[in-house]
Amino acid sequence: MAPSPVSLRPYQVAAEAEIRSRFRDGHRRILYVLPTGGGKTTVAASIIRQAAARGSRVAFLAHRKELVDQCSARLDLLGVDHGVVMAGHARVRPDAPVQVGSIQTVARRGLPAPPHIIFVDECHRVQGQQYLDALAAYPDALVIGITATPVRGDGRGLSPPFGTMVVGPSLSDLTADGYLVPARTYARPRPNLSGVRTTGGDYQTDELQAAMNKPEIVGDVVREWRRYADGRTTVVFAVGIEHSVALRDAFRADGVPAEHLDGSTPRDERERLLADLAAGRITVLTNCGVLSEGWDCPTVSCVSIVRPTKSTGLYLQMAGRALRPAPGKADCVILDHGGCVYRHGLVAADRRWELEPSDERRRAERRVADVADNARVCPRCDRAYAAEATECGCGYKFSRRRTAPREVAGDLVAVTEARVVTTDEKRARFRAYLHQQRTGRRKDGSPFAPNYAVARFMAIFGHPPRREWFHD
Repeated sequence: MAPSPVSLRPYQVAAEAEIRSRFRDGHRRILYVLPTGGGKTTVAASIIRQAAARGSRVAFLAHRKELVDQCSARLDLLGVDHGVVMAGHARVRPDAPVQVGSIQTVARRGLPAPPHIIFVDECHRVQGQQYLDALAAYPDALVIGITATPVRGDGRGLSPPFGTMVVGPSLSDLTADGYLVPARTYARPRPNLSGVRTTGGDYQTDELQAAMNKPEIVGDVVREWRRYADGRTTVVFAVGIEHSVALRDAFRADGVPAEHLDGSTPRDERERLLADLAAGRITVLTNCGVLSEGWDCPTVSCVSIVRPTKSTGLYLQMAGRALRPAPGKADCVILDHGGCVYRHGLVAADRRWELEPSDERRRAERRVADVADNARVCPRCDRAYAAEATECGCGYKFSRRRTAPREVAGDLVAVTEARVVTTDEKRARFRAYLHQQRTGRRKDGSPFAPNYAVARFMAIFGHPPRREWFHD
């Protein structure tokens, strides 16, 4: 096999080898997981180059123009002859062995020739009807799905259609090795979302926008940005168009160069705004539903999340936009106005993905997320830490008793007003830890220690779990 003309990182080389090994073992639909910023497209392009060199036809499918263009540019870098299947695109090459396609166009027109291999980018969307139809149209093709967040909005995994999963290094490992920058997270108390209904596993958009698009919240977003991220190139995630425009106007009123972007923004204007952000001509870009996936701007060093979500995948996609390194960029700042860190934990928390999480695990995770915090916020310096933290970097020591934040308008500070945690809440948390201990693995592949669940429980509550919780 000819060497790649680009330099792959060690974990990318290992991923290629493991994917080939899975195919040799008879798997035909493989899921490849790598955190945002880890270089999934680079791995895909390298495999595509090698497959095309052997005479295979390959299709790369994506749901956004930015993703199509990103893959096309990477293939150009590798010298891979390819065409693009997308409405209005100038690069039409039906005779090319490699086709990079918009799933919307492919669903309508099909591909010029049946592919031997299909890549599905951002494949957590693969359960959409267009993707399902495309895969059904080419049943003999090998399929490789790539994503940073292999989970659907309802918490289920991606089996079917995928039968095996190759998982790259964790976000914390990529950060430790210098491939990503560390994140400092500041969190405000959870917003009052009482009365906001849930649709399709997440908050109903119209009701959520009404809850978040309030002058006191919008004003706090600007003020806390000045406090923690003043001058940083920033992307703000809003709930809807009105909310995003209101946030943009609030930044402008404070003298910050800011623009707004949404799904209806014309393509030329969208490209101009993104270029202006990358070049520093604007400092803040607010958006709704556009920049959470498939967009790469390493100069962004702050993300402001003003869009509460029950989806761990969406949270990680939003927060991950600031993690890529750039010259002079030592870290990034995540400003959480949506209470996401309490529900989903820090962006760098190690997560164990499964092709199909068990019903028991999903129920346990839902209970824990609904009744207990997955992060702690220092009342002295406002930094967010994992739920197991015992001490802040500023020297503040967290109490062993769990606390619940009460809402205080304005500051990104969690006011630690103690409450008594119920027995049912403690049991739910311990059962989740016990399930992780019994079924999970550490980063190095070794099993968790036999006292893992008990140790985590005691670190939070200061006393051992009840004996009957081991068996119920």
